[in-house]
Amino acid sequence: MVLLTRFLKQFSDINFISMENINVTKRTDIYNIDPRNVVVMDDFNVRRDFDLDELKEQIKAKGVLNPISVIKFKDERNNEKYKLVDGERRLRATLAAIEEGADIPRIKALFLSKDESTEELMIQQMMRNEGKRFSEIECGIMFKRFKDEFGYSQVEIAQKFGKSPAFVCKCLKLMDLPEDIQQRIINNQI
Repeated sequence: MVLLTRFLKQFSDINFISMENINVTKRTDIYNIDPRNVVVMDDFNVRRDFDLDELKEQIKAKGVLNPISVIKFKDERNNEKYKLVDGERRLRATLAAIEEGADIPRIKALFLSKDESTEELMIQQMMRNEGKRFSEIECGIMFKRFKDEFGYSQVEIAQKFGKSPAFVCKCLKLMDLPEDIQQRIINNQI
């Protein structure tokens, strides 16, 4: 009986310790920020078709449900600002709603590390996209960056983004089209 009591005590202590670790609340990097302090980096986002009207109305009704991703920095006047990594469509729709009189003082934002590489930030931009899917042209722009700037092969790009090599090839071939044809595809004229 003494052995059984010791065993049960040891088991309950072990169980308690493991349950304690499971239920520990973790710190999060999601904050509420003023959307007017978000800076969009020129030509970082591959999105070309923003289609804001429906999203703007949803944001007016329910707010921004999915956080944007940003990197915090200080501007030349030492004011806190945020470089946008992911969520330009949500940000544009929010700012359009504010211009139309919606009271949206803050939106949720996930803070990313300042130490993230440009490559990693671009991957996060594409992988975190939960709203409107990127078009094949937009994917082509991203894949071309990885090919030209980082030296990835089509197979490596496919692995990095969880796409088939055939899809990557198709998107990259769109980048070989003349710019006016690409623009017509973006504008849904072709």
